[in-house]
Amino acid sequence: MRILGHDRTGINGAREEIFDLIRRDPNKNINIYFDGWCGFRAATVLRSVPQVLPSMKDRPPKLCFGRIIYVDCSSWISKRTMQKVIAQQLRLNNDTMAMFDEHDEEDDFNGVDLGSRDAIRSVATMIDETLRESRFIMIFINGSDKEVVLGTLGIPEHSDCVVLWTFSARLITMRAYGHQDEIKKKLIYTDVFLWSNRPGFLPRYEFIALFHEEASYIAARYPCMRGMELKRVVDCCLYGLLLTYHTFRSTTGFAWSAHAPNFWICDGIILGDSAWEISNALHPEISFDCDVGMLEEVLDILNTDPKSPFLLLDSRLRDVYEERLCRWLSITTLSNNRAHEVVQTTLTGASSIFRALKNKHDPVGLPNGYFKYNRLMGRDLAASISKAKRLQVLILDGCDGFGDVVLPNNSTLRSFSLDGYGPASSHRTSTVELPPEMSRPKQPQADASNRRKKGAAKTSIISLRGCGRLDKPFLRGLPNLVELDLSGCAIKVLDFGSMVLDVPMLKRLFLIGYAHNVTTTGAVLQHAARASKETMMVGSNSDRQVHYCVAAGGMLMFGDVFTKIGDGLAPMQAFPEAPMEQSDRHIEIDGGSRSMQSEAEDPDDYNLASLMGFYTETLHVHNVSTCSSAMPAKSWNYLRWCRVERCPSLHAVFPPGAVDVGDSLDTIWASDLLMARCVWSKANFAYHANLHLKRLRQLHLRCCPSLRFALAMSHRPTFPNLETLHIIHCGDLRHVFVPMYQKSQHTGSVQFPKLTTIHLHDLPALQQICEGTKALAPALETIRIRGCCSLRRMPALKGRQAGVKKPTVEVEKDVWDALEWDGMDAGHHPSLYETPVHSRYYKRRMLRRTVLR
Repeated sequence: MRILGHDRTGINGAREEIFDLIRRDPNKNINIYFDGWCGFRAATVLRSVPQVLPSMKDRPPKLCFGRIIYVDCSSWISKRTMQKVIAQQLRLNNDTMAMFDEHDEEDDFNGVDLGSRDAIRSVATMIDETLRESRFIMIFINGSDKEVVLGTLGIPEHSDCVVLWTFSARLITMRAYGHQDEIKKKLIYTDVFLWSNRPGFLPRYEFIALFHEEASYIAARYPCMRGMELKRVVDCCLYGLLLTYHTFRSTTGFAWSAHAPNFWICDGIILGDSAWEISNALHPEISFDCDVGMLEEVLDILNTDPKSPFLLLDSRLRDVYEERLCRWLSITTLSNNRAHEVVQTTLTGASSIFRALKNKHDPVGLPNGYFKYNRLMGRDLAASISKAKRLQVLILDGCDGFGDVVLPNNSTLRSFSLDGYGPASSHRTSTVELPPEMSRPKQPQADASNRRKKGAAKTSIISLRGCGRLDKPFLRGLPNLVELDLSGCAIKVLDFGSMVLDVPMLKRLFLIGYAHNVTTTGAVLQHAARASKETMMVGSNSDRQVHYCVAAGGMLMFGDVFTKIGDGLAPMQAFPEAPMEQSDRHIEIDGGSRSMQSEAEDPDDYNLASLMGFYTETLHVHNVSTCSSAMPAKSWNYLRWCRVERCPSLHAVFPPGAVDVGDSLDTIWASDLLMARCVWSKANFAYHANLHLKRLRQLHLRCCPSLRFALAMSHRPTFPNLETLHIIHCGDLRHVFVPMYQKSQHTGSVQFPKLTTIHLHDLPALQQICEGTKALAPALETIRIRGCCSLRRMPALKGRQAGVKKPTVEVEKDVWDALEWDGMDAGHHPSLYETPVHSRYYKRRMLRRTVLR
């Protein structure tokens, strides 16, 4: 590899240096790495090449190319993404481009992360065939930290071509002196290393031109910045440079640059209703990969510019004590009287002032009287934040003097944090995100008896009622908090393991006004020493739907921990809400012991079992961890809906002997039953078999991995009112309905005259809906199936009314192709269904045994 230096300045000069090198080089194939000025402006120079080259007049033969390929991968993802950009530049046919989607879908299914996705060989062959017979130049901005072997992407390795590239992530780079040795170690396939010594040799206007270039490049990529004055984006770049300098020089470890979006808005650089959107878009774009010595050299040049918006008073930089107005003032030294005079003049129009300490022993504050000359910072602030109009983030970490925190009906607030352990160290990367866990202080070493002593947070009530966009609260270390009102917020999951922690005195939690039920994960409301009861209010209306739940032992547990309910939830895994309507004859069982199991199994007529069987209309059993049976094997006279969840030892929801005598059961909803083998057991006596769920309308089952079947069928099976069958994540389920007795033989079919919806997901052992017989569902409207690789039969549609729309089907292609059909005469033919929609992800057939070659 040849190492060549250049002494050109500016974009035009560096570009001409590259063109001269191409003209002089005797080789047809040349790979050039351009380093700019210690990495500075390298990407900017390369971006100018494809803009200027086509318009050049009287180009020499060495600069004549049949194709110009420009690949900007400064935001690096993978080799496949780069290959796709090349394919788009070459305008390859649709079939070739479709290969990217196919391979991405397969990798999505197999769990291959984006960064590990390699190039596609067949696409590489097409690229090679397209380029091999032409002379081309490829300009490549490499955002990774490794040299890319272009041959694997399809770029011909020994053809007549020029490859011009640089390392440059999406940030402004100014590397340290001597960095070239480190880069050279990475270069294996490069022919020429072209570099210049230092950006300090560049004139002042070159740096300003760089920021204008970068600003236009950034603004062009974001629709929210259309119409925004380019100078404001340039000011954001310069402000970001100043914050990076203070981050380097900070003796406190505070990451100033991480808070750049806040400064841009507070300083007035970015204004308007879309200010936060623009700030969040700019923040990841305006970042600097700098060596501190190089940064000081550049700032020294900009600091002497009379048009520069900032002024740095630093003993490391040249004295610039001329009296001029500036917007941003940085003070690290006030070593002489002249400096004091300049500060007084400069402060007149300053909107941001930074006091950077040289060492830990310097005084933190500014001398008295420094702000009396400033016309921007002397405004009176409001005494309360309750009327803040555009407040999006409120962080009160370490503010332990608040008694009550009340901020009602704020329509813009999105994030709220009150951490009694103290403030986070720094490093917020977004204006709406809260500090990450790693930056928060650890729990102080103190026993519970000392938590209410002097120094603990005094807050007893927090009300964020009506904050309709708030979805990111964080509360921790509040030993005196008694009441928390989050009614009307946008919270989907209230996690008491990561969002609300160490609140031992919390007694009242309000979650009123949610259109959908909020999931509370691991919620615990402790029984205070002098409290008589704990309350959790949940519902869509505080007058009509408020549920009070008090568990035994002074503790209230809530915990739908299966998954978080949010926008990212896959539609196939969505599960309906559990029934919530309660009758006057409602029983709820939370927890339980062996004594409760013995009570449920006791044949006595005057116990819990009798109360449940003879009087109960609605039943909710949850968190029964030790009992194998929680339901009586009795007749159920009035039971309308049954909800059973999180009972890991339960063998069956309804044990043998249970009978729906009242013919009232409408809904069965069961979830997270790890040991349950069935929902409704087979009867012990023959006469029970005919009294069987005639009014059942809804059957919903989720996460019952040991379930072999759901319901046992009577001698003359029919389910005249069943409308919905929804079952997900039941790995051992073979059939939904089975005969009451092993020797039972059902002739004909099982009738489901009102069944409209079938939703089956992740049931790999499921063979068919009814064991040993056919299912007949003439009213069927929707079938959604995924992850049921053993399924062999669909319900028949015989008796369906003429002119009724065909049922819609969503199923994997290999499952659909493997189905067995009885023919048109039996109403069981694929043509009777709509053309199935095959899911984008499907499980391929895998070998069951090792193949030895």
